[in-house]
Amino acid sequence: MTLDVTRNVVGRTDSISDGSTSANIEAWDLRFSTHDGEQIVIRLDPADMYELWTEVRGVPWPTVHRDPERR
Repeated sequence: MTLDVTRNVVGRTDSISDGSTSANIEAWDLRFSTHDGEQIVIRLDPADMYELWTEVRGVPWPTVHRDPERR
């Protein structure tokens, strides 16, 4: 199997962002801006995003407390 590979140079560090795609966190988007002004979005399911998070950060996923008294 041959994969098509496209390589882009990503802009400044602040041109990279991540976040859930909905309030239900059904998927996560990694968004990049290239030097050429293109927007690249990579969508990951929660399990893959968690694996990427722990690989990059070296720590477990942070716990988000919904209770205002625990924030």
